[in-house]
Amino acid sequence: MAGHTRQQLTAAKAGVVGVTSVVAGFFLGREEGNYAASMLVAAVILGTMATAYEFLSYWLASWFGGEPDWSGTTEAGAEPAAHVEAALAPPGFRGTDAVKVVAAFIAAQLAVWIVAVLGVIDTSGGGDPSAQGTAAVLRVFPIALPLSMISGGLAVYLLTRRFARRRATGSSRIAYGLGGAPAHDVALGATTGALLALLLVLLSLLTPVGNPEDQGLLAKVLAASGTGRLVFGLTAILLAPPVEEYVFRGVLLGTLLPMGQAGAGVVSGLAFWLLHVTEWIHYWPAAVGVGALTVLVTLLRLRTRSILPSIFAHFFYNGALTLVALFA
Repeated sequence: MAGHTRQQLTAAKAGVVGVTSVVAGFFLGREEGNYAASMLVAAVILGTMATAYEFLSYWLASWFGGEPDWSGTTEAGAEPAAHVEAALAPPGFRGTDAVKVVAAFIAAQLAVWIVAVLGVIDTSGGGDPSAQGTAAVLRVFPIALPLSMISGGLAVYLLTRRFARRRATGSSRIAYGLGGAPAHDVALGATTGALLALLLVLLSLLTPVGNPEDQGLLAKVLAASGTGRLVFGLTAILLAPPVEEYVFRGVLLGTLLPMGQAGAGVVSGLAFWLLHVTEWIHYWPAAVGVGALTVLVTLLRLRTRSILPSIFAHFFYNGALTLVALFA
C-alpha cells in the first residue's frame, strides 16, 4: 500500500509541475512571442527545481526525523539534556571553519556562473565587453541561478561532513540546528516572515524604484526577461529558504556558536546581508528588508535551536514579495 501511495504522490507532483509549466509557458509566450519555446523552458526549469526541492525535502526530513526533541526535556519536564548543551557550545572553536563555509558557498556558486557565461559569451565580433557579459548573463540566468544555489548548498553540506568527524555522533545536527521545532514556533516564523514582507512593500510604495538601467545587473536581467523573472521568483521561494538557512543559520552560525550566541548571530547575519549586496546596493529599502529578515531568522534560530522556523519565515517573506512583484 505504501508503494502505491508513493506512486500516486509522485504522479500528483508531476502533474502539478506539468500544469504549472503549461500555465507559466503560456504567459511567458504571450510576452515573448514564442509559446512552444517558452513552455519547453518553463518545463525544464520547473522540473529541475522540483527535483532539487524534492531532494532537499527528503534530506532535511531525514535530519529532522532522526533528531530528539530540541528542548532536551522528557515528558515529565526534566532539565535540558547535558549533551544538547555541550553540542551547542562545542570546544575547539576554529575560525577557519567559518571562513571555509562562506568560501565554499561562494566558490561553488561562482563556478557555475563562470562556466555558464563562458559557454555562451560571444567575443568574436568585438564590441563592448561589458555589454557582451550582460547579454551572456541574460542567456544563462534561467539555468545558472537555480543550479548555483543548489551547488552552493551541496558544497557546504560536503564540507560539514568533514567537520562532523571532529565531533561526537549527532552533535553536529544539534549545533547546526538540524532538528524539529514545535508547531507554534514554525507558525510564528511563517507569520512574522509574511508581516515583514508586508512592511517592506509599504516602505517600497513610498520610495520610487527608478530606471532598471541605473540599478545594476540583476535589475536589468529581471526587466529584460520574463523567464528570468519567473526563475528568480521560483528560486527565491523554493530554493533560497532551505539552502540559505542551512548554510547561514545552520552551519555558519553553529560553527560560530563557541564565540557566544550574540557574536555568532552578528557575524553570520552580516555575512548573509553582505552576500545579498546585488539585491540591495542600488535600492536602500531592499537593504533594510534583507537586514530585517536577517535579524528575524537569526532570533528564531537562537530562540528555537532549529532552522525550521527560520526556513518558514524566509519562505513566506520571499513568497509574499515575489507574488507582489509578479502580480502587483
